[in-house]
Amino acid sequence: MQIMDRGSSVPLYIQLKELLRDKIESGDLGDGELLPTEQELCEQFNLSRYTVRQALGELVKEGYIERVRGLGSFVRRVPKVANAPAVGIIVPYTDDFYTSSIIRGVEGVARSEGHNLIFANSNNHPEQEEILLRKLRNDGVRGLIIFPCEDSVYSVAVEGLMSIGFPVVLVDREYKTLDCPAVVSDNVDGGEKAVDYLVSLGHKRIAFAMTIFNHTSSVQDRLLGYRTALARHHIPWDKSLLLTYAPRLYDAPEDDADHIAPLRRYLAREDRPTAIFAVNDLVALDILRAAAEVGLDVPGDLSVVGFDDIPVVSELPTPLTTVAQPHLEIGAVGAKMLFHIIAGRTLERTRVVLPVKLVVHQSCSELSQ
Repeated sequence: MQIMDRGSSVPLYIQLKELLRDKIESGDLGDGELLPTEQELCEQFNLSRYTVRQALGELVKEGYIERVRGLGSFVRRVPKVANAPAVGIIVPYTDDFYTSSIIRGVEGVARSEGHNLIFANSNNHPEQEEILLRKLRNDGVRGLIIFPCEDSVYSVAVEGLMSIGFPVVLVDREYKTLDCPAVVSDNVDGGEKAVDYLVSLGHKRIAFAMTIFNHTSSVQDRLLGYRTALARHHIPWDKSLLLTYAPRLYDAPEDDADHIAPLRRYLAREDRPTAIFAVNDLVALDILRAAAEVGLDVPGDLSVVGFDDIPVVSELPTPLTTVAQPHLEIGAVGAKMLFHIIAGRTLERTRVVLPVKLVVHQSCSELSQ
């Protein structure tokens, strides 16, 4: 066990942050290397989990690590070019594989264009996003890529930047009422692909599961795809098959299961669906957990399809069928659009929709007659 200086005026989480940062900067922890788990750090330094999380959170803010839910914390050393111009990226969170992949896509293009990338996390708060947006512009970035917060449908700050010709590109989500350049996945087609597959297996009672953040553009597009496919197969729209619940908070303990209580109640009903299309893989993971807790077998009793294709879903005891998005490409195409605008060139398309694909694993089965 390594001992921290508990008599120091420097808070313990700062001491841990600086120790880990020094290891990263010295190369003891290499780019892409997995850090010890929170529990391992607690035991190694005799610290509380809260203190360890504070330290890791600071390293995320400073761009030294990225946290991928279900996988852990990874070193992400992005070399800065002295005196180089910079562009900025604002994301709503940093602890998921999907966002990290988008950031890596942007990073690669920014480096090839001779620019540094300044990274900022809004913590999924629109007010914080606007503060960061203005701060980065005041800091002199030449353009901004914005991954909007969940449930955001409009941004006064983004509209203000557009009105003065400042380069802005949205990624993954968009503001439907703003004609802002954007790169998104084909979420409508993804929703249709998921339902088409479930219908091909004989399912008709197919639920759509989402969180309370249901005004997000990508969520609405996946719901549209779901309903479009149902209509095409002449399956009536049943509002009772729309399942909404509050997700686990990003800073909640990993073992906090209270948030899935509504899912357990829903799956315990006699009129439960035979299949569920989850708005994303994290929701699908909650459904799998709730199903196990009420004694349902997946896929024997319930078929489940997710959306995103995060790495952990293929490693599950029952690997999850899901819709794969082009994570890196979204970031790379968004960055290329941004540099196109910075160079004063006209975009051929202000809205780029990238294709998705269904990845079939083992979480679905034919409906027994």
